[in-house]
Order: sequence, then C-alpha cells, then structure tokens
Amino acid sequence: MDNGRIATVAKKKVLRQRLLTAAKNLTPASRQEADRQIRRLLTEMEQYRQAQTLFIFIGTGWEVDTWPLIEESLKQGKLVAVPRCLPGTGAASGGGVMEACLIDSRRELRQVPPLGLWEPAQGSPVLPAQAIDFAVVPCLACDKYGYRLGRGGGFYDRFLTQGSFYKAAVCRQDFLQDELPLEPHDQAVDAVVTEAGIYYKKSGIQHG
Repeated sequence: MDNGRIATVAKKKVLRQRLLTAAKNLTPASRQEADRQIRRLLTEMEQYRQAQTLFIFIGTGWEVDTWPLIEESLKQGKLVAVPRCLPGTGAASGGGVMEACLIDSRRELRQVPPLGLWEPAQGSPVLPAQAIDFAVVPCLACDKYGYRLGRGGGFYDRFLTQGSFYKAAVCRQDFLQDELPLEPHDQAVDAVVTEAGIYYKKSGIQHG
C-alpha cells in the first residue's frame, strides 16, 4: 500500500470514529423524525415508484430505520430483498460477499453477531443483483457526489458493482460531507437521500 493510500485509510478511520460517536449521541426523537422524512422522500422518488424489485438494508442502532419502508413496499406488491453477508474464502476473494435474499416478513430474519445485524435465515431465496431495480443502501456519511463512508468492511462497494440497478444511499443531513477521502474501490451511488432533501450524483444539487 503506497503512502497516499495509507493516508486515505487513516483519514477514513478518524472520520468514521468521530461520526460514530456523534451518531450514537443522537436522541431517539431526532432520529425518528429524520427517518420518517427520509422514508417519505424515498417513496416519492420516481425510480422507487417504478421499481418492482427492491434491495433494502435493515437499519439497526444509529442507522436509518428502514423496516417501515420494507413493510410498505411489500404491501404494494413489490419484491423485497435484504442483505446477507458471507465471509470471504481467503485472501484471493477480496473479502466477504453480500447476497440479496428475498423476504416476505420479519419472521424470516435472525440477529447475527457481533454487530447484531438482522439477516435472512440460511436457505432464503437469493435474488441475482442483475434482477434488482432499486437499492437503498446504508452509510455513516456521504458526500454530495454519491460516495459513501460505511462500516469499513467493503461489502456494499463489492455488491454495488454487480448490477445496473438504481442506487440510493440514506444519510443524516448533519453527516453529509462536501467531499470524502476515497480509495480506488469506493463506489458512488446515484442519489443521497437525507431528511432535508435529495442530492443527485451528477450535480450535487439539493432537491427538496
């Protein structure tokens, strides 16, 4: 790893730690109100309305609560897949991989250590990434050009390269950055949705 890459990784680590602390200190009331606005804006997007097959992460802890969005999408008759993370099979694998697994209800989920993430049980049907129309992905922070800062595992960056589906990241407005430190593997999304509006990748202009 060259010196520039080392410096970028270090910047990401410092920013991630600072924002994690801030995220954990958000009050439940402020989180819930922001989450409602973010879900509303997502459902008003034409790309969401037209989509029949969705990939939506399941928010836990400080993350945006996406379960009401999943339930609403299922009620509308859309197919909904959620992520399941699998460990890599060695250094050559480039890290763990993520699958999109179809679900019909919360009963199909189980909580997985060490982070307590909710995932579909083994044996859940896997949806090919190429079949996804619209994806809602998490982040700790985003910049206005669609780049994400996540937990650091790289699962989403690897997954986002697999299909041509529309990609929307959800981010709290206070954590939106002008520009994030980037590594070569970082993947941009098409839109960043905050409680204050939507930022589209090409322009970085807010649309309320």
